[in-house]
Amino acid sequence: GSAQSGKTILDVVNAIETITGLQAKLEFGPTRSFDVRSNVLDCTRLMRETGWLPKTGFDDGVAQTVRWLEALA
Repeated sequence: GSAQSGKTILDVVNAIETITGLQAKLEFGPTRSFDVRSNVLDCTRLMRETGWLPKTGFDDGVAQTVRWLEALA
């Protein structure tokens, strides 16, 4: 398994808020029968079999994505 831990949707929202200085308006609805409680992806096998290594951490990746989206606007 990977030493990394998963991120919640709220972790992603908080990172975007921090980077943009904006605050999201969140609305929490009831859980639906088809909602997945958690889904954590793991790149350990990819790394082991190909030698690929991630070059960008979570915070930097979110910041780069925000800058990219802002450039499209």
